[in-house]
Amino acid sequence: MCQPKISYHFKITTTERIMHVFGTVMSQSDEGVLVDLWCPEEPCLTQRTIVTQKDIGRAIEALLRECLDRSFGLENLVSIKLLTSNV
Repeated sequence: MCQPKISYHFKITTTERIMHVFGTVMSQSDEGVLVDLWCPEEPCLTQRTIVTQKDIGRAIEALLRECLDRSFGLENLVSIKLLTSNV
């Protein structure tokens, strides 16, 4: 029997734009959770990553904040909201 994929949908709002990031859990192990992130508006947010925290949504949000700060210097000028999750 096939289990449904666990997924997340984040909305990122800055002073200049709105972006959406979709995350899909691809696999889970003792070492962490493999997550595919896709952002149609900003390719630098599209990536495959492993998160080790139990709260996957918070781990993805922290990763997005770090990436936005590194790429654009937007750490404190951004709002990230989890819109949906099918956990």
